[in-house]
Amino acid sequence: MNALNALPPVRRGALGFLLLFSAGLAPASADASIRFVQQEIRGMDCAPCAYGMQKSLLKLSGVQNVQVSLNDAMGTLILAPGNDVTFEQIRDVVRDGGFKPMAATARIAGTLKRDRDLWTLTTQDGRQYRLDVGTSASDRLQALSGARQVLATVQVPADAEPVGHLRVEDVSELTE
Repeated sequence: MNALNALPPVRRGALGFLLLFSAGLAPASADASIRFVQQEIRGMDCAPCAYGMQKSLLKLSGVQNVQVSLNDAMGTLILAPGNDVTFEQIRDVVRDGGFKPMAATARIAGTLKRDRDLWTLTTQDGRQYRLDVGTSASDRLQALSGARQVLATVQVPADAEPVGHLRVEDVSELTE
């Protein structure tokens, strides 16, 4: 079984979309904080709803491509290099469409720092996120300790407003 088949169906579809779409992208710059978001959207119950949500998310400056799945209740966003899109902006668009933004998975770039047991990720534009580290990512973070540019896969809680805490799933050193 390959690694893509080991993922749940929603992630497998979004990852396939990401891999297919990103093949034509220029390398992402270090200043693009949020690079990819998979936002769960509660309340979409018709194809025109999903289509309208896709069009609304595409209007955000810095969003390069969007795929909205009615069946999976998920919006997958690919963000352009140098974007300044925030999680709050994405959630506002979802709310303005009459839906409820739930948890999200994202890829975000920034500088990793550790102060005792507190890990933070600071993006190029100065936004800071406290990282809640699960056991699966703990060893990776330890290996990258010090002020380093990293690319982290994180979970964004549904109820966090504004978003300040992210749960780390994976992290790697950012190479350009």
